[in-house]
Amino acid sequence: MSVKGWSVSGTLMAVVMVGGLWGCSSPAPEASSAPIAENGPVAPKALEEATANVFDDTETHADQAPHGGTVVPLGAHDAHAELVAVRDLGELSLYMLDGEGQAGQRIAQPKVVVDVETSGRLVRLEMSAVPDEGTGERSGDASHFVVRSEDLIRMADAKVILRWIGVNGVVYNDVVVDLVS
Repeated sequence: MSVKGWSVSGTLMAVVMVGGLWGCSSPAPEASSAPIAENGPVAPKALEEATANVFDDTETHADQAPHGGTVVPLGAHDAHAELVAVRDLGELSLYMLDGEGQAGQRIAQPKVVVDVETSGRLVRLEMSAVPDEGTGERSGDASHFVVRSEDLIRMADAKVILRWIGVNGVVYNDVVVDLVS
């Protein structure tokens, strides 16, 4: 049976759909009691605190190299070591950085022993303190160490292993730094 262009099944389907939509309507929600800021709704206090905790747990420093070298963290970023290679001079510098990556983290040792592996060769070298007298540093209380060696002249990519570094009463052994040219 058909009613002016509509079949019975089509009409029945339309009635069911309209009735279903009408029956599913719900009352309008009550007005929210949350405060509205000028620029939109304000996040609930619990969300603000949770977000703040997430940001508090993230690292607040940057592993930037103040001297243009390669920076590696020591421990859980308690301090950092920055290595700078001047290949034409055969020079390798170590700068001790604090937990935030700032220069000037003094360590209480006059020398730092490093193993340098490059081009299939392994060389053990001793870096000597270069105290910054302007800041009161001295050998055994310095933040900058240097070694010059013909073995480092025009070296290719290298793996440098800092054999032993003591920072603020904590000893870090065999810290690997990859120097890429």
